[in-house]
Amino acid sequence: MKTATNLLLLFIVVITHSQSKEFGNVSLEELTAKKIDKFPNAEAVILFDKGVTKFYEEDGYNIRFIRTKRIKILKKSGYTWADVSIPFYEDGHGKTEKVSNILAYTYNSKDGKIEKTRFNPENVFTEKVDEYWSLKKFAIPQVKEGSIIEFSYTFETPFLFNLPDWEFQDDIPTLVSEYEVGIIPFYSYVFIAQGMTNFGKKKNFQRVFDTWSSSYATTELKENVFQFGMYDVPAFAGEAFITSKDDYIMKIDFQLSQINYTNGSIKEIITTYPKLIQGLLKHPSYGKFIKQAQSQTKTTVNGLVSGTGSELEKIKKITDYIKKGFDWNSNKRRYAYQNARELIGKRRGNCTELNLMLVGMLRNAGLDAYPVLLSTRDNGKLKLDYPFEEFFNYTIAYVKTGESGLLLDATEDLLPFDRIPPRCFNGSGLIIEKDTENWINLSLPYMSNELNVISISIEDDEIKGSLVRSTTEYESYIAKKRFKNDQTSIYDHFSPIFDEITKSKSLNYDKPDKPYIVAVDGFLEPEEIGNQLFIQPFANLPINENPFKAKRRNYPVDMIYRSNAEYNSTITIPDGYKTIEIPESYNLSNDLAEINFIATAENNTVSSKGKITFKKDLYQPAEYARIKYYFDQIIKYFNSPVVVEKSN
Repeated sequence: MKTATNLLLLFIVVITHSQSKEFGNVSLEELTAKKIDKFPNAEAVILFDKGVTKFYEEDGYNIRFIRTKRIKILKKSGYTWADVSIPFYEDGHGKTEKVSNILAYTYNSKDGKIEKTRFNPENVFTEKVDEYWSLKKFAIPQVKEGSIIEFSYTFETPFLFNLPDWEFQDDIPTLVSEYEVGIIPFYSYVFIAQGMTNFGKKKNFQRVFDTWSSSYATTELKENVFQFGMYDVPAFAGEAFITSKDDYIMKIDFQLSQINYTNGSIKEIITTYPKLIQGLLKHPSYGKFIKQAQSQTKTTVNGLVSGTGSELEKIKKITDYIKKGFDWNSNKRRYAYQNARELIGKRRGNCTELNLMLVGMLRNAGLDAYPVLLSTRDNGKLKLDYPFEEFFNYTIAYVKTGESGLLLDATEDLLPFDRIPPRCFNGSGLIIEKDTENWINLSLPYMSNELNVISISIEDDEIKGSLVRSTTEYESYIAKKRFKNDQTSIYDHFSPIFDEITKSKSLNYDKPDKPYIVAVDGFLEPEEIGNQLFIQPFANLPINENPFKAKRRNYPVDMIYRSNAEYNSTITIPDGYKTIEIPESYNLSNDLAEINFIATAENNTVSSKGKITFKKDLYQPAEYARIKYYFDQIIKYFNSPVVVEKSN
């Protein structure tokens, strides 16, 4: 028996490390394998992922990227890996990326033979994401547990700055990940590796890219070839409270740093931040847009600030004017894509258009205002050692007031005028100011509060409950975005808590300076054992599952903003019932958090109070174990029941 087990393990190792990496060449051994030795619990495993990028000549030089990928499906939960999406970009001025030559197959084992199903290319469709981005999407058919799927495609781009990056790591394990890049000498790129100290393979050599022959000689143009490989890469262990997976995953980025012309001249793309600022201030769709906005809004600004006293009042009136009178189209862009006159006519634009206009209007009011360029959370953290403007994707405004200043964003009317949205909380932003390089911290010091007042009573053997939730700052903003002032959305959100909802309402949705209040009445369904009722004093509102699963963590716990949640509960016990047990008290207070819980029983009332305060918006990896432990305590104490018993 021991020998058979050893042979099975050896068999698995052989098929995972000596498999063919040629597209279309799948073995029966691969198909019949029930697991991958190094990753026995995986729902699916990428057997190989290979990419090749080369330049080609067509009206100048363009970039062609060819990818081939093979995946072993091991569980039903892995079926989603048969759904493929490939993003591509068009600039709105006639230039577009292309996705073509899509091939895909599914391999299954049937009666000891390989059954191969070809994907029909007619089933590829294009989904428009926004004005500039689209997706080529397709689903590979006939997927079962044990299937192997593979696909390949060609991606072509005229945008030389967009040399395809490569991710060695995914949400499932990868056995082989290899990338080859051939770069012709007219272009130089900076390579930025992340998440690894060494490559499994790294080679660099030259080969002939093109030749020219004349009666005098033959000239060779050589390309510089880089080969990278990583092997047996574990799945990315993503957990809650991170900015973006792209900030931590194993990958390599490429940024165009220099163009080398045939006449010997050089155009530097990698620059310094002062030069980047200077370029933006001169750009027609950035610095010159501000001047256009100033010219177009002088009369409007004069009317808005006429009779206004303080600088703060002027800032509020101008910011609210754009927030309430213009719509953000949800596009995060580094530049304006329309001029100021068009923006004013359409009253709709991207984040940079709205906020550059805000800067112009603030300047018209005599205020010292500047754009701030940043990278949003979903775009990834800035790599400050590499001053590439491509790393930025969003603009907000900064106005100096007295000895301090305010960060402003005109895209969100659900926030007070002097609050930027949470998507902008991502390190530092670059102030676009002439002849200087200044950075500003994008996190804000305000505490966001949530207060839950819960009343529970037993009437005619039914448990009635009412909840009044009051939120401020970013807790208020998140709640408004979730509910959209729609009673059906409120009902759907609280239905898992209430067995039946009889009434709901909300207040102050359109008043960002006031607490947002949601009230819900209904019936609760406690656990009942014999003649005892187990009533949750906080009505199952607190978190009941720890989002932190790993024993340790190598990246920060990013809470986005500092928060405080309070729960005040009153349970009224009628005649005919008596209180048998109340939850145990808990108290913790230190530099990281404050967690308090207390329950008391007096006469016919059980009162419970709880408070959860996270004092930081960002916790370092060394603090992870403590934060994980705090969540365990919250789950334990804030979800403990009050036990009441019905008298005979």
